[in-house]
Amino acid sequence: MDSSVTMNSVLEMSGDSSATITTNGSALGGLQFVVAKTGSGSVTLTDNWSNPAGGSFVHNSGALNMAGRTVSVYSYSSTSGLSRTLDITNANVTTTYSWNYTQANKSILSSGSHLVSNGFLFTDGLTYPWVDFTASGSLPSLAKGNRLPAAGIKSGRSGDRPLLL
Repeated sequence: MDSSVTMNSVLEMSGDSSATITTNGSALGGLQFVVAKTGSGSVTLTDNWSNPAGGSFVHNSGALNMAGRTVSVYSYSSTSGLSRTLDITNANVTTTYSWNYTQANKSILSSGSHLVSNGFLFTDGLTYPWVDFTASGSLPSLAKGNRLPAAGIKSGRSGDRPLLL
């Protein structure tokens, strides 16, 4: 991608072959990556990506690897119930609006990761080593399986112990 080009599009990566994303610092526009891999297919982010106003991942199936990356996007959503693996080992991931990794058939590699959610945080049954939930007001939600109000919650940092949500 060219960092000077405004991308207002959805790029779907499907099929059973592996693919890579190199953003080259692209931060303009509303760019959504849809991961819909089958079999052993995976998508690997090869560089850091900061697009907190318009960047997003929709992870429908297959593996998404953001290990070791610093990622700041509007949202991450993975709710299909299809087989999914997310690798955020040693990554710093911030979502401006929503983190939603729920439903059956999912796994995570998260050792050394730091997740920040500034609006909504939906999880069910996975371990996150360090989570900051920085939202406030009447709309933010922290949820484990069900949507729960989280007014007043500023940080869910778990320190030396992983946070199981």
